[in-house]
Amino acid sequence: INRTTNSFGKTDLAKTLLHPNTKIIEDRQQAIRELSDDISFRQRLQATGMLHSSEEKKIDSLTGWMNASPAFKNCIVYYLLLLFPAATLLTGVSYFITGNPLYQSITGLLIVVNLGITFSFVRKIMSNISVSTDINKTLKQFSDQLILVEKQNFHSPLLMRVQSRLRRNIDPASRSISKLVSYFNSLDYFFNIFVSPLLNGFFLFHIHILFLVDKWISTHHSEIMDLLQVIGETKYLSSFV
Repeated sequence: INRTTNSFGKTDLAKTLLHPNTKIIEDRQQAIRELSDDISFRQRLQATGMLHSSEEKKIDSLTGWMNASPAFKNCIVYYLLLLFPAATLLTGVSYFITGNPLYQSITGLLIVVNLGITFSFVRKIMSNISVSTDINKTLKQFSDQLILVEKQNFHSPLLMRVQSRLRRNIDPASRSISKLVSYFNSLDYFFNIFVSPLLNGFFLFHIHILFLVDKWISTHHSEIMDLLQVIGETKYLSSFV
């Protein structure tokens, strides 16, 4: 009977069999009837979960990463650091306009300072890069399944309530996950010996990416487990078909 592919679905299925909630029996029956009539959706949802196996250690890795201390405990520090790339660009433009060698010297000094600032965050950058592959794979799995649930046109009250939990914010859940994946992809530029010095010397690029990652975690920390729960609930209902 178990057709779930993650621990959340297995837990929901076990709870329903051992301690069923009698208040939503009719809603659950309607949801099961709706899912039984849509074999294509059920097969695609199950196949997506099986294609990217979700093990407990991967979920533990995800939650451990989200609970790690942020790169910026105070946003003011981040905004103050932005003054350095702003000054770098200002003096650089001033040099090209005026040709004054003083501006050239100041620009070179600020580039060195920016690279030093970036280097001071290298441990946090590397810690994110080290888990990015596993996190990306895990989030890719969840994103694929969330897209299926988001786009499905449900009619039963229970399935509609489950689906509505993916649409609480302006961005759909799968799009929010895609944003984080793009941030991780940007972190990989850190190893490019040609691009990284330019991006960080002028713009503190990876400092900006770290801040965006912190912001993503702060915004979605309380939601990510609920998203996994949504996938689990949809799959456990499919198991009754």
